[in-house]
Amino acid sequence: FIAREECDVYTILPDNLARLMSHYPLLTDRLRRAVERQLGGSDASASDARIARLLARFVPSVVLQRVCLPTPLRQREVRAFDAVVAFVDISGFTNLSMVLRERQGQRSGAETLNQIVNGYMTALLERIQESGGDTIKFAGDAILVMWGANQLGGWAGSTFENLRRDKALPELLEDACECCLDLVSAFNNWETALPEHVLKLHAGLACGRVKTFFVGGYNASWEYVVAGNPIDEMSEAANEAESGELFISAQAVEVLRARYGAASLVL
Repeated sequence: FIAREECDVYTILPDNLARLMSHYPLLTDRLRRAVERQLGGSDASASDARIARLLARFVPSVVLQRVCLPTPLRQREVRAFDAVVAFVDISGFTNLSMVLRERQGQRSGAETLNQIVNGYMTALLERIQESGGDTIKFAGDAILVMWGANQLGGWAGSTFENLRRDKALPELLEDACECCLDLVSAFNNWETALPEHVLKLHAGLACGRVKTFFVGGYNASWEYVVAGNPIDEMSEAANEAESGELFISAQAVEVLRARYGAASLVL
């Protein structure tokens, strides 16, 4: 491509790239050993456990579980179960990056933005993990989170630690609502290095029967996909929400009403 202005160019030599790729199997092997120890009830080393937890912030725990099974993926796999899904949408990164570049320059502005993004996303993902939620996808500045799929094999979220019993849909919905309310409260109007520029957040939430698929297989590459009416309802709810708001689907409202009663449910 042709750059429109002066910029830094970084090149990875073939030898360096080969050396870098040679480390990937080592990393996956350490992750596999850590997960196997966890599932087997023995204690993983601190180093392996740390690597597993860090990677699990960006990889659904249900995917990690499947990867660690002795039988490799060879064909499409489908599961159906009750779950809660949430679309957590963040805004403000684009404008912030443009202002930082103008004021601090390309390199310094990028470093400042990196620090802001790391601090914000680390705290946000940790809160999701604490609630038992699974980070399924990153879609630009938004995150798809699901509660329910990670109960396979006794896992609870992506933390590899707080094992808990399987939860019914009302309990999952309660966890998800509490988490999302915390997110829109704590992570909306998040102050950055520039006081006049804050990060904003809103969310949409739905629940019900979903289907998950492992699809693909070309060149041993597989994709984890979540589908079902709750995904559409979640998207509609998120589109209605403004910054600092959580909107939930009509189905989720009915589940909450059945659990707590109309008199105790304040909408």
